[in-house]
Amino acid sequence: MATGKHIVKNHKINAMKPQTRISRIDQYLQELNQGGFTTQPIAIGNCTDVMPEFGRFEDVQRLFGLKRGTIYNLIEDGHIKSVSLSRRGQMKGVRLIYLKSVSDYLHRLMDEQNGDAFIGGEI
Repeated sequence: MATGKHIVKNHKINAMKPQTRISRIDQYLQELNQGGFTTQPIAIGNCTDVMPEFGRFEDVQRLFGLKRGTIYNLIEDGHIKSVSLSRRGQMKGVRLIYLKSVSDYLHRLMDEQNGDAFIGGEI
């Protein structure tokens, strides 16, 4: 919470010329740093290459472009893994798909298709 001293100090800073104001703000921030406060925002890490372990149908659709019916068929055929979460005796629940199994299946499929192309001598 701002004290009266900070309010007056900030008001004085706003009345200064821009260059003077910037140097005074820098000075003020250095004083805060000496008190153990952080003045720099904490950088958020890049999480674009981090995939969650499980996802819903919408996640598989967004990440891999597979439709709901195709996902169900792949689960039924044993190509990808999933788990159904529901309470005992409940009809409704949520099915979570193991996303690594989807990625692994697509990589196997790609290897099979590329292997056939290399055998024929065409790329």
